[in-house]
Amino acid sequence: MKKIIWLFPVLFILFACTLQDNSFQIIPFETLASGQYSGLTEKTNQLINSQKELDSVWQKIYSIQIPVPPLPEIDFSQNSLILAARGEQKTSGYDIKIIEIKTTTQSTEISLEQINPAQGNILLPALTQPFILVKTTKINKPVQFVETKN
Repeated sequence: MKKIIWLFPVLFILFACTLQDNSFQIIPFETLASGQYSGLTEKTNQLINSQKELDSVWQKIYSIQIPVPPLPEIDFSQNSLILAARGEQKTSGYDIKIIEIKTTTQSTEISLEQINPAQGNILLPALTQPFILVKTTKINKPVQFVETKN
């Protein structure tokens, strides 16, 4: 009987350690840019960790706008950017949102919501390219994008 009693604390500690490894932390983020019209005609989900990447993405986003807005100043030693774009849509009513960013010891998960036009809404027959660009704390782990639809 003493062996069984001694086994329970050991199993509990092992189980608790496993749970701690799978725990996650929610990371706050700030929207830098978003809109319905952009030069991002292809679906894109991207982690941006350098000025060179930002320069390229910023030029694509605003390739249909004159003048191009000034680049935000980002300290890439402290921050990362996340871009999510739906690609080109044939009508209005589409959007994309970053719902949550959570990190574990192993990776970072970015939850996206794809918003589609509600049935019965009046839609404009216009090409749209919904996107969102957010800033968050530095991410140096593998990133997984998880999409849901409304």
